[in-house]
Amino acid sequence: MALTKYLRDTVDARFTNKAAMITNAEYDETLRSFHDDIDALTAQLALAAGGVLNGVQVVIATDDWNGESRYVHIYTTDSAIDFTLLSAQAIEGMTVSISDYAGNAAANNITIYTEGAETIDGAATLVLSTNYDSVTLQATAGGNWVSIK
Repeated sequence: MALTKYLRDTVDARFTNKAAMITNAEYDETLRSFHDDIDALTAQLALAAGGVLNGVQVVIATDDWNGESRYVHIYTTDSAIDFTLLSAQAIEGMTVSISDYAGNAAANNITIYTEGAETIDGAATLVLSTNYDSVTLQATAGGNWVSIK
């Protein structure tokens, strides 16, 4: 899984800088422990994809909003992702915050769609294309979505 590799590489790079302060055995054991923790975390994320993990919808591939969570973390580690909101008419006033949690939106855009002819700030879609970009959207009485800050 690409997320596992990304997390392991990040830990390895940061941990290697501190390696001179500990013995080789301590280094190997600590790094192995980090890798085990990363494997467990990515397994949880994979199980939660499209579901909710600690109140946050985790998205690792094209998906729809579940309508339950108020926060959506999108991991764009491998490719661009399309994400579709529920109909604003059915959930007037509800808000959802969507973020590029992996920090790769510049290379792998996140395109947010609506149902039917609904719009987001007057447009058919909203694209997150800056690394770590995020947006909070609110469903309006008119059956559309608006970004709020």
